[in-house]
Amino acid sequence: METGRYLERMDDTVERTMYVHREHKNLLVHEMKSINGFHEVCIKSNPGPPSKDINFTKRVVQGKDYAVYYGWTQIIEWDSDPNLYIAVITWEPRGMHSAKIGEISSWSQYFNLDSSKDPLIFHTMITEETDTAKVLQEYEQYLNTKSEVLMSTHMANWKNLRQTAAKIKVEGYTELTRTVNSSVYELLISLREDVYWSSSPGGLTTNSYNGHVFWDFETWMYPVYLVMHPILAKNGLQYRLNHLPGARKKAADNKYLGAMWPWESSYSGDEMTPRFAKTGQMEHHISGDIVFAARQYDYLHRNAEVRKNLLCPLAIETAIYWASRPCTLRCYLSLIHICRCRRLLTCRSRWSP
Repeated sequence: METGRYLERMDDTVERTMYVHREHKNLLVHEMKSINGFHEVCIKSNPGPPSKDINFTKRVVQGKDYAVYYGWTQIIEWDSDPNLYIAVITWEPRGMHSAKIGEISSWSQYFNLDSSKDPLIFHTMITEETDTAKVLQEYEQYLNTKSEVLMSTHMANWKNLRQTAAKIKVEGYTELTRTVNSSVYELLISLREDVYWSSSPGGLTTNSYNGHVFWDFETWMYPVYLVMHPILAKNGLQYRLNHLPGARKKAADNKYLGAMWPWESSYSGDEMTPRFAKTGQMEHHISGDIVFAARQYDYLHRNAEVRKNLLCPLAIETAIYWASRPCTLRCYLSLIHICRCRRLLTCRSRWSP
């Protein structure tokens, strides 16, 4: 939590550190070092099955201990959406460049770790840059940057993030304190100040929600962002406003007005719930959840500019949607043996949380 890194010690002999660099947002750093003395370790790749999402092609860089895997997304949300280009540059022993097209090499290699020397460091870079020369130049810059420099710049940026996220301490409960702060850490690393995006439930710790944004962000996760890092809280709402066309489209498709926010939102902002699941058409409380989060932001931060340009548009579009929802229902109620006729308003086809 203090340094923004995953840290693991193996048998008190070798320490492994991993972190996504806060300044270089496309860089993953993986370090291994000896805690005391000299140790030999065997590192094996874990390629897994070929990707179903990206049609990776491999490019070997002659004379280098790394390879480039690049390709385009195979599945898009809608026919009108563009396929996205992705390039992954990762460490790979030059003698192991034997994988077939689209497959990641499987390799193992022994390394010597000495506590008196620099740690073993691996760099993985992910980018949307299509110019391979620029990609390789940037990756080489990372390779030529000393480990302590990468670490110090990362920690300096992480410190800026942590200044507004005070460490939580539960008196008398050490394990609970550790768990709570670990959860705060996971929330903080899932979003960036310079990206208007939201987070799926659990953030980067799970792929159970396919990376889709649900009501969890505005309801369960939002208080932490709201209090500890309001910039990330505001960015999450900005993500909703930036994807307003998708919410309007869903409302129009269902013959309503305004913004009917999707139960599962992703890249395009359209409804991504599988067609066989009723949640996409029934969980309408998502619209109220978003406005609730906007109101909470306004209560706490009272920023007139944010209210005008972000919070009010969200509330107005959602209010227009709700105003177009009710239909008249003639209902007969029996109350103390007296039959009374009342005209009631109801919203059909919806589920509560």
